[in-house]
Amino acid sequence: MKTESKFKWLVWIVVILAIMNISTLGTIMYNRYISSNNSEVVSVTRMRMKNDPENFSGRYFRDKLGLDKEQMEKFREINTEFRQKAHEVTQELFRIREEMLNQLSLPDTDTVKLSLLSDSIGMMHADLKKLSFRYYLDVKNICRPDQQEELQFIFRDAFIQDMPMRRGGPGFGPGPHRKQRGMGPMNN
Repeated sequence: MKTESKFKWLVWIVVILAIMNISTLGTIMYNRYISSNNSEVVSVTRMRMKNDPENFSGRYFRDKLGLDKEQMEKFREINTEFRQKAHEVTQELFRIREEMLNQLSLPDTDTVKLSLLSDSIGMMHADLKKLSFRYYLDVKNICRPDQQEELQFIFRDAFIQDMPMRRGGPGFGPGPHRKQRGMGPMNN
């Protein structure tokens, strides 16, 4: 009987492992499909950004918010620091994704390592979101109340949905005009 019960346990273990492998493969295939769609969005966005003269530079913020010289000096400091940190995070994300793809191409793929890499990607995305909200708050702190309201509209889409990466860091474009979409301030 001991042999029979050991055999049943082994069968259940094999079944569970098979289900886990099928789930892992399904996840990988799904993520590859999503990645290919995301790369198309990034390509289209980059093309729009090259053709868009405003490309959300300091000039864009100055003009949209009506920043004075003192505010622009502070904005440049904030913007430079943010872009540098965001660029570092996006470079690390790229490195981890490459490592993940390399791991997938190995004959003996290490699913534990893939899982750890996936977790790292999630944490890096969280870091990028934290950098983004800190950036927003820093810019908000140099703005007058009337400028803060306009700032909410500029950043709205970046916080509602994941924006594709632009020029070394996340872009914060106003997206579709708020009047067309009927959207009010972010805290509505």
